[in-house]
Amino acid sequence: MKKENLIRNQKKSLEGKTKKSRINWKLLWIIIPVIVICFLFTWFYQSKNIVMSVGPLNITRVELEIEKQRLSPPDYQTKLKSLDEEDKITTEERLGAKALENLIKLKCIYLYAQENNITASREEVDAKIEEYSKSYAQSQNIDSVDIKATLADYGVSWRTFWEDMKYQTIYDKVVAPIKENAKATDEELREHYNEFAEYYDEPAKAHVYMIVVEEEAEATSVMDQLIKENADFAKLAQEKSISPTVMSDKGDNGWIVESEMYEELGKNIFHPDLAMKSYYMIKARDGYYIFRVDERSEEKKNTFEDVYESIEQDVLYQKQDQTVNGFMTRLSDQYESQMIVGNKWTRFLKWWDHVRGVTK
Repeated sequence: MKKENLIRNQKKSLEGKTKKSRINWKLLWIIIPVIVICFLFTWFYQSKNIVMSVGPLNITRVELEIEKQRLSPPDYQTKLKSLDEEDKITTEERLGAKALENLIKLKCIYLYAQENNITASREEVDAKIEEYSKSYAQSQNIDSVDIKATLADYGVSWRTFWEDMKYQTIYDKVVAPIKENAKATDEELREHYNEFAEYYDEPAKAHVYMIVVEEEAEATSVMDQLIKENADFAKLAQEKSISPTVMSDKGDNGWIVESEMYEELGKNIFHPDLAMKSYYMIKARDGYYIFRVDERSEEKKNTFEDVYESIEQDVLYQKQDQTVNGFMTRLSDQYESQMIVGNKWTRFLKWWDHVRGVTK
C-alpha cells in the first residue's frame, strides 16, 4: 500500500513539473517576441533624426541645421520675412539642398578616409585643438583662451568638440595631397590681376582719434577741455565717449579708410584742408563726434610686381578650392550607390502603411 502511494506521489510530482515546464516555455515564447519587437521598434525610432546615410555614416537633422546656419548670411532671417510664402519656401529649399550637398561631400571624405585607413591620432587632434584655440584667441584680441570654459558658455560638450576636431584633422589629411596638385601659372596670375587690379590698390587711410557723445552741449564741453585745458584725450574718452570699444581702445580708432565710416565723417576726415593733430567737432547721424587726425596716407596704385605674392596666394587658394570641390564631387559619384535617403524609422512607417493598405 505504501509503495503504491509512493509511486502515485512521484507520478503527480512529475506531472506537476512537466506542466510547469510547459507553462514556462509558453511564457518564453510570448516574452521573447515581445522583447525582440520592442528592441526593433526602439532601434527604428532612434534613427528618426537621421536625414540620410552615406555607407555607415549618418547625416542628422542637427548637423543639417548647423550647416544651414553656417551658410546663412547675417541678414538671412530679415530677408526671409520680406518674401512671399512661395519665394520663402523656394529660398529655404535651396539653402537646405546646399547644406545637404556639403554634408554629403564631407561624409564621402570620411568614408574615403575609412577605406584608405586615414586616421587621426590623439596627438594630431590635440595639435588641431591648440591651433584652433590660438586662432580663436587672436580673433578675440586676447593672449590665450580657456577653450573648455568657452565651449561650456556656448553649451557645447568637450566630447562633441573633440570629435569635430578629429574629423577636421582627418579631412585636412585627406585633402592635403589634393591641394598640393593645384598650381597657378604666371599667365593665370596676370589675368587675375588685370580683372581685379583695383582690389589690390591701397586706399587712402587716416589715423583717427574719436570721442562720441549724444548732446551738443557735452560735445562743446569736451572740445573746451581738449583745446583750452589740454586735457588727457584717452582719459576723457573713457569718461565721456559712448563708443562701445572706448574702454579698450581709449578713443584710438587706428588707421581707417573712408568707406569704413559715415559719409559725413569721411568727407571731413579726408578733406584736403584738414589740419593734422587739431580737434574738430561734427554732428553725425548717431551723435556728436570730436575727432583728431594724426596722420594720413595717400591712395597707392599697386603694380603686378608690387602685389605678386598676394595675387599668387589668392589664385592658388581659388584653384585649391576648385580642385578639392572636384575631388569631393568625384567621391560623391563614387559612393552614390551607398547613399540612402531617409532612415529606418521612416522606412518602417512606410512598410507599416503598406501592410495596412494605407496610401498617401
